[in-house]
Amino acid sequence: MIFELIAYVETDENGQFRQPNLPDGLYRINIEFPGIPMDQSSFVEFELGTGENVESEFLQLSAQIKPTGIVVEKIEATAVLKEYIHEFNVFPNPARDILNVTYERLNHPGLEWQVINLQGQQLMRGKIPQGSDQMMQLDITGLGDGIYLFNVIDPDAHSNSQVTTVRFIVRK
Repeated sequence: MIFELIAYVETDENGQFRQPNLPDGLYRINIEFPGIPMDQSSFVEFELGTGENVESEFLQLSAQIKPTGIVVEKIEATAVLKEYIHEFNVFPNPARDILNVTYERLNHPGLEWQVINLQGQQLMRGKIPQGSDQMMQLDITGLGDGIYLFNVIDPDAHSNSQVTTVRFIVRK
């Protein structure tokens, strides 16, 4: 398969970048560091879905400099399903005492949220209020420094179907 270069972007001071409004299809990401030759054989391929039911997709990568070049790995991929919730955001990230959760519209009543640690232990849980232009503020003062997952789940679906997951960091 032949890939066409569609963007050459630089990351921000946190090592992040956005490439919004990509059409559905198969993509490949290569990473280059100044002064280090890009390893053309180290890349991450990902596919954006049909676009019918996914509002937004996020991909988190890790790049390491090795003696042979740059090694790129996919760490996390998340998506927000439109059938459940629209314009969903979790911030600030990193957070200290309060985690804000906003959404423009809840399309599916009865959704729940949970905060779990990386060992899979549920630390917090609650219901997502119905309505439009909503904001929840979660008191996370009881969480220690670390990485956590904020899950939106449908408790009525088979095996608590996961709607979306957002990774967030607590830094006191």
